[in-house]
Amino acid sequence: MSKQEKSAEAALHVCWTLSKHQKTFSDSEIMKECMLEVASALFEGKKDVFTAIQSIPMSARTNDEFIKNSNIHFGKLVSLSTDGASAMIGKGKGAVKKIRDQNPGLISYQCIIHQTALCGKLSATLKEVMDSLVQLINFMRSHSSLQHRKFKKFLSEGDAAYSDLL
Repeated sequence: MSKQEKSAEAALHVCWTLSKHQKTFSDSEIMKECMLEVASALFEGKKDVFTAIQSIPMSARTNDEFIKNSNIHFGKLVSLSTDGASAMIGKGKGAVKKIRDQNPGLISYQCIIHQTALCGKLSATLKEVMDSLVQLINFMRSHSSLQHRKFKKFLSEGDAAYSDLL
């Protein structure tokens, strides 16, 4: 079988698995089953691939285990920035919720870079605007300290809501 045929077979196995369980990729155990299906179609007879996939911890317990076994004192955290994924910010099982159980005063933010990437995916026009904005910010922050200082002064003189770019 060619690589293209193997890839098509792997995609069909994933579709079959998802429809069999009537779930999306949001269920981690279904995701692992799909990965095993893809591995069986693409890497026949390579047991090390299957073993590696089976050893991946893909459950809600992964966050619990990290929080419990890490030496981080979550009570001392002031804020946390995430990518906005449900595994991180979910109301019931998200990492932020579990850390907030130990530290109710925790402030969480969604990463501005991830927000920019999501905004750019909404439309071609927004993508152009966001790309130009990111280029401007990168220029101001990394290439010209003088221009950055002038920009901060401009913001303070203009009673802007923010005092800096980021």
